[in-house]
Amino acid sequence: MSAAAGTRMAERFSVRFVVVAGMLFLAVTTGLMALLSAGIPVWLTTLLLCGRGLAIGFTNQPLVVSLLGGLPPERVPDANTLFSVVRRLAGSFGIALLVTLLTTRGAATGSALTGHRETMLVLAATALPGAAGAASLRRPGERSPLVRRPVSAPDGDRRGR
Repeated sequence: MSAAAGTRMAERFSVRFVVVAGMLFLAVTTGLMALLSAGIPVWLTTLLLCGRGLAIGFTNQPLVVSLLGGLPPERVPDANTLFSVVRRLAGSFGIALLVTLLTTRGAATGSALTGHRETMLVLAATALPGAAGAASLRRPGERSPLVRRPVSAPDGDRRGR
């Protein structure tokens, strides 16, 4: 549901705006999860988790649409597969690192709650560079200054040599 809403918002505003807003909202809701304790009502925990889900929907789907939108149709399946594989691998490594942090900090402090709080703060802090990176997204059709335009050879060859 949030992925569809994120795509509609990106069409209305821009991918850059929606992804930056999603990453900032993800940072805030994740940071607030550091405040959770045994006395927090379940509805508040649910609200924070739903907020995180909304934020993730506002980041992932508009990014995929943006990344694949400028490709020729015959390259979209391969690019989508590559993006999915990279996202899943990075997520697996990230989860492993977060679980390691959670367990080691919990053991070092003698409190699983302290480990949870520190892990949530680290996770929230990682969303901020994501927002900064999203702020550098280009609009469709914009060229990166690092991409060279093909040079026409005298015989009409456009291989960029």
